[in-house]
Amino acid sequence: MWSELRAFEAQAAKRNQTQGERIRGLILAAIQATQAREAGGVQPSAELTEITGVRLLLINLLKPVAMGQPMTEKTFDGIVAEAKKRKAPAALELAQESQRR
Repeated sequence: MWSELRAFEAQAAKRNQTQGERIRGLILAAIQATQAREAGGVQPSAELTEITGVRLLLINLLKPVAMGQPMTEKTFDGIVAEAKKRKAPAALELAQESQRR
């Protein structure tokens, strides 16, 4: 049990997350995997998930830049966090749409 706790703490630290953030991420990943299986076994690849994340970043960063709006570090960090949070569900949706075609 203690070795598992140390491994978990090391994983959270390696990802620069608090233990609570890491637990939340693991729970969300498990929920998404269950939803994917229930939706017909579609699971997006890691590549699709990352490409979707980059796409979300570009979409949300380019408009303010193109409009000449100043962007604070806090705003930038918020956009990155939001893309990180939404990339897996968006990639799953894309994979499901692709399978239906």
